Order: sequence, then C-alpha cells, then structure tokens
Amino acid sequence: MQRIVLAWIWVLTVVLFVAGPAGADMPSNGRIMLTGFNSNAQITAALQNAGYTVVENFNPDAAALANVDTVILLRTNGNAAITDFVNNGGGLITEWIAADWVLNSTTLIDADQTGSVGGQRSDVIFTTTADQTGLNAGIGDSYNAGEGSEFWRTISNIGDGVTIYATRAFDDGEAIIGSFSQDGRTMVIAYDWGDSFQFDIDDDTNKLLLNAVDLVTPYVWHGSASGTWSDPDNWSRPTAPGVGCLIHFDGSTNTTVNHDAPAGTVYDVLMFKSSAGSFTITGNQINLQDAGGIINRSANGQTFDAPIGFTGNGFIIAEGEELSFTNTVALVQSGAAVTITADHDVTFDGVISGDGGLIKHGNGILILNAANTYTGGTTLAQGFMLLNDGQALGAGDLNVTGDSVLQVITSSTVANNINISSGTLLTISVIGTPTFSGDIYTDTGTLLVQPIGTLTLSGNNSYPALALNAGTLIGDTDSLCGTITNNSAIQFNQATDGTYAGDMSGVGTLTKLGNGSLVMTGDNTYTGLTTLAAGTLEFASVAATPGGDVLVDGGMLVGVYGSNFDLTATAGIIAPGHSFGTMAVSGQFNLNGSTFDIEVNDAGQSDILTANTAVVTSGVIRTAALDIITAARQYSIIQTGAGVTADPVDVNQMLSDTSFILDYSAAVTANDVVLTVTPVHTFEEAGELSSNPNAAAVGHAFDQMVQGGSSESHVVAMQAMNQAQLTQTLEQIQPQVRQATTQVVRRQQQAVTSSTQARMQQMQRVVRAAERTRDSVMLADAGGQANQSAVASALQDVRDAEPPLGQLTFFARSLNDFGRVNSDRYASGHSYNSNGADFGLQCLMTENLLVGGGGSVVVSNLYGHNSSGESESTTLYANAYVSYLTPNWHIDGGLSYGHAFNDTEHPIAAMGLTANGDYDSNIYSGFISGGYFFALGDWDLEPFANLDYTHVKDDGYTETGAGAMNATLSANATDSLRPTIGLRVSRSFAFDNGMELRPRVSVAWVHELLDKQITTDANILGATFRSRGVDIDRNTVQLGVGGDVKINDQFTLFADYTASLNDDWNNHSINVGVRIMF
Repeated sequence: MQRIVLAWIWVLTVVLFVAGPAGADMPSNGRIMLTGFNSNAQITAALQNAGYTVVENFNPDAAALANVDTVILLRTNGNAAITDFVNNGGGLITEWIAADWVLNSTTLIDADQTGSVGGQRSDVIFTTTADQTGLNAGIGDSYNAGEGSEFWRTISNIGDGVTIYATRAFDDGEAIIGSFSQDGRTMVIAYDWGDSFQFDIDDDTNKLLLNAVDLVTPYVWHGSASGTWSDPDNWSRPTAPGVGCLIHFDGSTNTTVNHDAPAGTVYDVLMFKSSAGSFTITGNQINLQDAGGIINRSANGQTFDAPIGFTGNGFIIAEGEELSFTNTVALVQSGAAVTITADHDVTFDGVISGDGGLIKHGNGILILNAANTYTGGTTLAQGFMLLNDGQALGAGDLNVTGDSVLQVITSSTVANNINISSGTLLTISVIGTPTFSGDIYTDTGTLLVQPIGTLTLSGNNSYPALALNAGTLIGDTDSLCGTITNNSAIQFNQATDGTYAGDMSGVGTLTKLGNGSLVMTGDNTYTGLTTLAAGTLEFASVAATPGGDVLVDGGMLVGVYGSNFDLTATAGIIAPGHSFGTMAVSGQFNLNGSTFDIEVNDAGQSDILTANTAVVTSGVIRTAALDIITAARQYSIIQTGAGVTADPVDVNQMLSDTSFILDYSAAVTANDVVLTVTPVHTFEEAGELSSNPNAAAVGHAFDQMVQGGSSESHVVAMQAMNQAQLTQTLEQIQPQVRQATTQVVRRQQQAVTSSTQARMQQMQRVVRAAERTRDSVMLADAGGQANQSAVASALQDVRDAEPPLGQLTFFARSLNDFGRVNSDRYASGHSYNSNGADFGLQCLMTENLLVGGGGSVVVSNLYGHNSSGESESTTLYANAYVSYLTPNWHIDGGLSYGHAFNDTEHPIAAMGLTANGDYDSNIYSGFISGGYFFALGDWDLEPFANLDYTHVKDDGYTETGAGAMNATLSANATDSLRPTIGLRVSRSFAFDNGMELRPRVSVAWVHELLDKQITTDANILGATFRSRGVDIDRNTVQLGVGGDVKINDQFTLFADYTASLNDDWNNHSINVGVRIMF
C-alpha cells in the first residue's frame, strides 16, 4: 500500500502540476475533493503544497461537489452525484477501472480484463511513450510489465464528450500517456501496475519530461458584475477567458452576454451547465478551435446572436434544451465537419457558409432556415432535420446513414442529391409544394413519403422501395421507381415516354399527367382510382392492370388490358389493341364523353373492346381504315357477356362520319355494338366538286390506283378525309408551282430584252440629238446670221453633238420587277419579285451601225396563293444585238440565252407533307424591232413596233420530301410570241453647265400569240394526269416613264418605271442605270 500511495502522489503531481506552481495558470484556490476507500494524508499534503484546496468526503452529494473543480476517486463502487459531476464538465481522476467506472447505475466505461495477448479493442488511442518508441496502441494493447504476465485492458462505451487521460509506469520508469476528448468532460486514469512507480519530473516546469497532460480548469460565468464578456468580475477566474479556454455558463444573472472580445477569438468549448438559465450571446464572432464546440446541459434554451465560426472539426450538443443560432455560422475547413447531437432542437436562422459539412445525431430536430452555401455536405445519422428553404442544405449531398426524418417546409426546389445507406429508412415530410431535383440513391434503403401538400421528384433516382402515406407525390419514370406502397395519391407527370417496371400496392390513387406515354409493366395491386388525364397510358399485362377502377378523363388509353374492374371514359381516347387487338375489361365499360378509336380493314378485321357489361351514353366512335375499303363491311366493335345498354340512335350519332368517300353506320344488338363501313364516293367525284378542273383529273388518277388494288398509306389517309380536305389535297398535288415558275422565268427574259432595247434606244437618241443640232444650225444660217463668231459657236455645237463613232460604251442597269398573277378556275395565282443586274458593252461602228452584247443575273422568288407553293429561280443570261440607225429611223435585232436553276416546294397540307422540286430550265429568245422619229417642235415622237419570241424548256424531275406522294413531272416546253406596238415621246433640256436632261414617256400594246397557259404532265403512284396552269389574258398594256441625265460627254445616268397591266396579270419594273463612254 505504501508503494501505491507514493505512486499516486507522483501521478497526481504530474497531472495536476502541469499548469505550473500555484498562482501561475491555475488559480491558487482550485478545489480538489478526495473520496473513496483509499483517501490518504500524503496525497492531500502533496496537493496542498501545490497550492490546491483539498476536501475529503467519503460519499459526497451534489451540494458538496458543486464547489470543487476536480474529484480524485480512490476505489469506490459508485456514486450518482459523481456521475452528474462528470457529465457537467467536472474533472475526475480514478485508480481502479473495474470498480470506479461503474458509478451507480450509469456505466461510464465498461472495462474488463481478458487473458490473451495481441487483441486490441480499445476506443482510446495512445500515440507516445516515455522512451519515444512511438507505440501506436490503445489501452487494450499488450504491455510487458517487468517480466510479469502480459495483459491488456479494453475500454468501450465511452459517453459523449469524455476526455480521458491515462498513465502507467514500467519497471524502468517509462510512462504511457494519451487522451480522448470531445466536449469538455475530463477524466484521468492512473494505473498502479508494476514493481516501481518512478517518474522523471522537470524541476523547472514540474512536468513529465517526455509527455504531459493538462487538466484544464474552466472559466465559469456567474455574471455578478455586468453582461460584458471582457469584464473579469463576471468570471470564476481572475481574468476573462482568452484563446483556447474552456468556458462554462452557470446561474441566471446577466444572461444577455455581449461578446466584446476581438472578432474571431478562438475558444475550446462553450458549455451551459445544468444549473444555467436561458442565455443570449451577442456581439463579435466566436470561433471554436479544432475539436471544440458548444454544449447545452441546461433545461433552458440558449441563443447565439453572435456569429459563430468552426476552424476545424467541431460539435454542438443540445442535451438539456434547445440551441438557437440567429446569425451566420462558418464551417471553415474543407473536409472537416461539425457534429450536431440534438436531443433537443438546434436551430440555424443565419446562413451557414464555408467548405465544411454537418453531421446530425440525436432524436431532436435540426432546423435550417436560411439559403445556406456550405459545400461539405450533410450527414443525417439520426432524428429529425427540418428545412425551411430549398437551399438549406448548401451545395453538397445529403447522406442519410441512420433511420431519420427529413421535413421540408417550402415550395421551392431542393437541388441536393440524397444518398441513403443500406438498410436505412428515410421519412420525408413536406408542407407546401417543394421539388426535389437532385438524385436520390440507395441500394437497400427505403423512402417513406408523407407530405402535407405536394412533393415533386424530378431527379434521376434509384431506390428499391418507397411508401407514400399522405399528400401527393409527383414524378415520372426517372424519379419514381422500385416497389411503391401507395396509400395516398401518386401522379406520373410524363413529359417524355417512359416505363414504370416496379410493383405498386396500397389503397392510394394514380393519375397520369403530361404528354408522354406511361407503360406499366410490374405487378400492380393498388386499389385506388387510376385516372388518365393526359398523354398515353398502357398496362402491359393482366398483372400490370391495377386493382381498382380506371377513369379516362383525357389522354389515350391503349393496349389489350383495360381494367380488372370498371373502365369509365368521360374524355380523352380509348384505343383498344395494337392494330387489331382486343382490350379486356373485367367489369363494366362506360362510354360517356370519350372518343372510342377503332381500326378496321377491308378483310373485316377490327379492334374490339370486351366487357361484362357496357353502357354507351355519349362520346365519339372514330374509325380508321388501315387499307382501302372496297365494299360494305361489318365489325362488332364492343362485345359483352351480359348486355349493352345504349340507344341505337344515339350510338349512330356518335359516329365520326367525316369521310367523303366512306359512310359509317352503327347498330346495337343484345350484347354487341356493330359498325358498318360502306364506300359511297370516288376520288374523281371529290375533284369534280372543286372549282379547279385539274382536281378531277388528279382524282381520276387515284381511282385508277384503287382499282389496281393499291392500299398505299397516303391513299388510305385520303379516303378518310372530309370533302374540304380531299379537295384541297387534290388541288395541291398538281404542279401549280412549277407552272407559275415557268411564267416567272418568261417574265425574267422579257425584262432582259427590255434592258437590251433600252441600251440601243439611248444611242438612237444620241444620233437623233445630233441631227436636230445640225438642223438648228442650218436654219440659223439660212436666216442670214453673218456673225462669224456665232457661226463658229454653232459649228462647235454640231461637232459636240456628233455620235461617238468607234467608242466603247459601258452600260449597267438594275433588273427589279414585282407582280401578281390572279387565280382562276385552273390554278391558284401567285406573287413574285425579281432582283438582278444587267451589264453590257456596245459600239457605234459607223454612223449607221450599232453592235453590242452583255450578260445578266436575276433571282426571282415566287409565293403561290392558297398555299399552292413557293419557288426560287436564279438565272444567268447572255445576249448580243445589232441596230441599223439613221437620224430618223432604226431597225434592231437581238438574240439571248438563259439558264435557270429552280427550287420549288408545295405543301400537301391535310397530310402534313411538303414536296420539293429541283430542276433546270433553258431559255432561248430573240427579237426584232424598229421605230421612226417625228419632230413636233422640241419634242421627239417615236412610233415603234417589236416582235419577241421566247422558248422555255423545263427539265423533268421527281419531287422529294413527300414520300409516296412525290410526283414525277415530265419535261416541258413552252413558247411565247409577242408583237408590240407603241409610242415614245421625249425631249431634251440643256443647261448652262453643260448637263442635259431628257425625260420620256411611253405607251404600248402587247399581244401573246402562242402559249398563254402552261400544261404539265405528271405521274403519282403509277397514275398519270395532266394539269393546266393559270389562263392569262393575251392582251397587255404597258405604260412607261423615265429619263436620262447627261452629266458630261462620258457619263450619263438614267432611270425608268414601267407598268404592265393585264386582266389576269400585272407587273411593275423600277430600274436605274449608268452609261459610261471610253
């Protein structure tokens, strides 16, 4: 015993003197209680010599323990008051593990001695030895006790927040010291095993040479002076707490504490003792060191209005009552986490930021109210978590590691992924209408959803089981999966097509929303109502059909399995089978407002719905023939075992009899509804009802196809059209846009010819002007003008007006047309515009001979009326011409060639098709014209005549883009021969600056002698028909106005406008140009 007492004196000297002599870091009035069987005067003396107040009490109660800092427990079988003392942060030093750690009925450390070597089952890790050999072992490791037996001790079930210090000595004086700390509870274990208890003590520091343990005395707030943190009179120690201190709050005096220490001061642990009142901590930010934290053991709630920062790992414990954080909280260190043990509520009102994460333990509620930004993720290990904002979980994942409840009170989006550990149950409760857009994953975990409101899942989820016990759950086949126990309301909102392969049970309802399709392939036994509101729904098997009634209130129910009970259709579509199948309904089929879609063929086959009974009240029976119906056919479309309730007149009126060619009728027998389909018209008869005679020719071609046995799908679709659709289709199939394009190309050539003739007319006006100048000089001389200078001036005018023999003249002129062709009984009209340019050179070879040539490029866009089509033509032209001219008359001629690249398209609207054409045209043209000038005072009057010929040859081609409805168009040639007679009037105005203006007007009559209407042969689906274009009146009146501005002898500008007016056609040309002499 003497040896043991001496050992204790040395151990306690090491442990308790680490802070230095009395009056240094530890106050001289520190109170230590010795209790238990082995109390000893030598230990008391050693402590008193070190400056401590020592109290001996064999069996202390709570009152006795309230005034001490540390208890030394020497062999006792337990004391509940000491248990409470430790739990409230008191220091405890003990000797015997087996006896001393069982305090009353509370086991702080469950210790045992086993008898073998090598096992390690310790929760406490020691990392150093006195001889620095670096043992990385726990109390459970094997030690050699001076040739004695090998042994180890196992410590487990350590309570939350316990700090343990342990030391033992070997024969040669070695010691092992280590620690385990969480939230400020402190205990010391001193082992007396061994033959000697010798320690090396540093004389200056009074500490163990190689390792030392600090037994920290906390700063206790009693608030006796004020509510100011920095006021030392408010604390149990002589100064206010500083960096690294352990802080306790006690009592109920000055419970609003202003933390006026520098912002960011780092502390160890802040604990509210069981006897503390309700505190509010305000002021500057409080930081907590790595492994530090906040504890509330009081029965009163505590509030932090000051910002909080965790510099590393940390903890928050709400053991006695709730903790509230109204300001910001920073989780500074990446990879670190703050562990929240919430036996009561822990509330965060401010934003939680930083790179760290949160870990939730305990059965209390963790409440997150702000849009947080922390990125380290969240672990929900136990209890409840409440989110009052969609961004409350920050940017990381939510990892659920234990059975827990997640409550969401928001209508915004929670974007975090949720990972649920194997075998774990996550209960999700919502108030509002939130959306979980993140992915939810678990391999063997379970979701229990019970919203008060509506929860929408929109992530790509994977979980084996889900239970819905309240509210509404919305998702699609990406977010709703696995086995679902549905005891409330599930909505599949399918934007795209999807399959639900899981099994659904329960008493809840299912609603199908969204335009996508939902195919259910699992084993479904849920008994609530299935409602189809939009999109497509199909049950893939009898097992997939639900255990309750089915209501079609929108969308389309398809397939061969309708309902194991009743099927009611009030809107939407019922479509039995898959191209001749039977939809089975075990109970009653009620058709009351829905569309009943049936497919039939010429062989007498059809879709069928079978039921026990049927009630047909209202709706639409719509029939689609899958081939050409050539004769009257009958089909039993609703078949029952116990009878049909329906009015035959009402059923007959429900038929969607819109086809022009087919007629539908229905009859009701005892058990069936029978449909009769009869062909009553032909395609040609539909075409004859059109105002366009071409439509009948196209219809006749389709009748030839039918008679030849064709059941091409597009022809079948035309058989189902009403009169307006069928007539429009027959009109749009004909190649109106090609015929109109040929007319536009002809108009292009006429514009090029007009531009060529305009070049010659300018030179003819130059020759005419020279002649008038000569005549004026001669008249002046004949009048007796004798002034030689005047005569010389007049002669110079004559020389200036002489035509530019041998000089090249360059012309550039725009080619801009727009016009409209009216519709007639043959074809739809069109509007068009053309834009281009004409370039050329010409030369007056002699006084009477002008030759020239040029090229043009023109782009025309055509827009057919009545949706008859559009086209674009790009044409390149080359031309040459000659003119024999005198001062009074001229004869002209020219040749031209053009090549057009044409792109056409025309719709077949009722089928949703567009036929495209791509072909070339060759244009050959020539003209001959002449005119004579008459002088009328200063005006020139020129009667003129013109004859132009144009031959257009269009290549044949086959359309693309419309499938079987593409027509093959034969090559086509058209001719135009147009005589023109007219009158041009012009006059020249000279200005003193040498410039000259010559305005002009013209009027002409044009007559078409050849093709005024374009005819095209076409073939579609093997049948040939001929189509004629618009029949344009042969006579056209042309009105023109324009003028030349001669800037000087080399440079002339000109502009003109011409209107071509016809009963069926009008065209307008607006052009400008330039002439340059070299």
